[in-house]
Amino acid sequence: MRKKDYWLKNLPNRKLLKCQQRQQSNLSQDTSTERSFPSIEEIKKYSPEQLVSFLESGNLYLNNDNIEIIKKNEIAGKDFLLLKEDDLYRIGLSIGPAKRITELIKEVSRTSIMDRPFTNHVHIFIDNSNIWIEGKYTVGNLEQLGTYDFDRNSYYFRQLQIDHGRLLNTVQCGRKLGGAPFLVGSRPPPNDSLWARIRDQGFKVDIFDQDIRSHREKEVDTQLIMTATEVVTSHDPGVLVLIAGDRDYRPVVKLALQRNWLVETWFWSSGISSFLKPDTIFRSLDNCYCNFAYGLGPDITEKYHTLEVTDGNVIQSLKNEDILEWFNNLNLFGWWDWEGYKLRFYFYNSNYLEMVKNWIMNNYQVRIKEKIRSAD
Repeated sequence: MRKKDYWLKNLPNRKLLKCQQRQQSNLSQDTSTERSFPSIEEIKKYSPEQLVSFLESGNLYLNNDNIEIIKKNEIAGKDFLLLKEDDLYRIGLSIGPAKRITELIKEVSRTSIMDRPFTNHVHIFIDNSNIWIEGKYTVGNLEQLGTYDFDRNSYYFRQLQIDHGRLLNTVQCGRKLGGAPFLVGSRPPPNDSLWARIRDQGFKVDIFDQDIRSHREKEVDTQLIMTATEVVTSHDPGVLVLIAGDRDYRPVVKLALQRNWLVETWFWSSGISSFLKPDTIFRSLDNCYCNFAYGLGPDITEKYHTLEVTDGNVIQSLKNEDILEWFNNLNLFGWWDWEGYKLRFYFYNSNYLEMVKNWIMNNYQVRIKEKIRSAD
């Protein structure tokens, strides 16, 4: 209901690259000092003889005994890339050469990762329970709606709903999806616009349902982390979008940054982890929630102004997404309830009620009844 200055637009490539450069400066390894290596694909094709020549040219301080051990084991390029430090000990190399060769393998892999092309494709991961629960507090505070939670010193708006299709559209910012969005937690209803929006882009939504009875939040977090890790390691670098705020996601963020990804977190300002925020490009949902969030259900307190629309034919043709679009046109947060052929709106500010009433009357032929509370 509170009017918002909603501003959101697509990031130009120049800005994306600038953000990417800023994130790369936080990597634990300084890639600017790395040596030039053949690509991983080239090394995979090395014969044992070619691999020995490669190692001899690598300033690894290998003596003749070390080289003979490597020759004896007939290690080809593909084998070399899979070697661990313990493997080198087992074939007879001493600590120094084993550690230097292991570090070379890591450096080759890291350089190859940094050379992979940046795609600009967006991969979206949504912690639905996380965003929904914290949103009830944030929207309650921003709109001064709901009951007051004295433990958190905050309003709590129980009726909050999220249109996941519009949420996706908000964070996607017109950019191309690199794969199906992944959502963990409670499943959006069948009439959510999410399903149509994703289908129109050629994908299906991957959903990991939470068993509400078990309250297995950690299992939900783990599933998202596992799936995001798989995407980061199997795709060329792009934009990893986390709609989540838990510190549990920090490891996958660091992995993505190390592999040359750009990472954005979209979450409520009051709920974002201080461990997660510094490592990512943080975009607060506080600035754009009117675009995808709304209230649905009755005002059991009976303390808000109401606007009642009655017209069976018009009401029957409307869906929640249609009503949300009305409020988007007015740049307002909307709260409403369906009761048969009646559509009832709730407002804490009578001026907003007047704005909505005038907009409806200018666009529809319906009957309207309003009830203004004595105190505004």
